[in-house]
Amino acid sequence: MSWIIGFALFVVGIVVGIIASRFIPALGGDKAELSAELEQSQQAQESLKQELTDYIGSVQKTFEQVAQQAEKAALAAQTYNDKIQSSDKIDEELFPFFGVETSQEIRQAVRKKSLSDSLEKTDKENAPKDYSEGSSGLLEAESAK
Repeated sequence: MSWIIGFALFVVGIVVGIIASRFIPALGGDKAELSAELEQSQQAQESLKQELTDYIGSVQKTFEQVAQQAEKAALAAQTYNDKIQSSDKIDEELFPFFGVETSQEIRQAVRKKSLSDSLEKTDKENAPKDYSEGSSGLLEAESAK
């Protein structure tokens, strides 16, 4: 019978221990610390997720801009090719009396001139304000001298 009393006291001790650990946090261990750490980890994960979403969005916009620039460059290249091909036809029509070698040299010179003219035109249109024609500010007085 003494072993039944010992076993009953053991069971009562376990039940009292479980109840005490639920109501007294100091006895419950690091449960409060772990829940606070879990909350911080979840917040950090959410902020990283938001940053990643923003980064992917900016990368996608950059790719779209690059694609638009590539389309513009392809269109410009096609325009230049069309100009060159039309200038070849014009050269053949304008200079049928020259020899083959002379006609080729004239075509090359015309191509170089048309390309350099178009490049100069685009350079003047796209020049930054610091290098635009005319002077301003402190440099205006020096250029007047």
